[in-house]
Amino acid sequence: MTFSPDGALLATCNTGSATEPVHLWDVATGASLARWPHAGGAQAVAFAPDGQLLAACGHQGVVVWDVLARQEIARFTGHLAAVKCIGWAPDGQVLASGAGDGAVMLWDVTGRWVDGRLPPARLDAKAMEQLWKALASPDAVAAHAARWKLAAADGVVDYLAQRLRPVERIEAERLKKLLTDLDAADFAVRERATQQLAGLGQATAPALKKAFTADASAEAADRARQLLQRLAGDAALSERRRGLRAVAILASQGGASQGGASQGGASRGGPRARQVLDVLAQGAPEAELTQAERAALARLERR
Repeated sequence: MTFSPDGALLATCNTGSATEPVHLWDVATGASLARWPHAGGAQAVAFAPDGQLLAACGHQGVVVWDVLARQEIARFTGHLAAVKCIGWAPDGQVLASGAGDGAVMLWDVTGRWVDGRLPPARLDAKAMEQLWKALASPDAVAAHAARWKLAAADGVVDYLAQRLRPVERIEAERLKKLLTDLDAADFAVRERATQQLAGLGQATAPALKKAFTADASAEAADRARQLLQRLAGDAALSERRRGLRAVAILASQGGASQGGASQGGASRGGPRARQVLDVLAQGAPEAELTQAERAALARLERR
């Protein structure tokens, strides 16, 4: 088993079973989020450094899933023996697998490498806009392709800087009052608080979860539940997927050396990408997107 980099998810596999699927769990609630079959049984699981992909290996090679969309995006075969272990490169572009016969193979997760590097992509404004839309897609394969094409594009850092904003900070007292008003005696006050919380978006999720699980009244708990369901709706999920994938692109660009390409190839964002991430990371600290931006900066510091 292995935890995601942020500790929020747990992936498990039963190495002694040929039929037990790879299982994804929510650590905080213990809820089962996904079950993925792995023919012949999985021997090991590993999250990508940004936590957005999960790989498993076994008798049928290596399979990679998109954690955000819960879908398979790649399958790698070629080993002559069962694959026993896997590991990710720090930039998430390459996956290494080791088999029982001692063979080690490297796999291009981006699907775009040429001669051992990620070649630059020259995109016009229309192409970038189409790829930006694809980042929100529930089709994980399409979103994955868009992510790595944008990651190799000149000018993508400035493009993303224009479209991403720090998550709005919410004053603690204001949030506390809005949560209290969910249980107000006046129906109009309860409705107004619900509408305002809905408008504040993902930054309210941690507080709503606490309100839902705490000793709240049935009315307040029901409103908190409805707000959380709205945050998990299709429109909100699309924006969540796009935001997190865009942060991953900035992290890829941030790994570029001053004035040149990164080890993976074409990224040229370097210091500018880190500056953009640093600005975004000043958003609401409890928001998932802010935490992803801070984690990206921390990974870049370690590289």
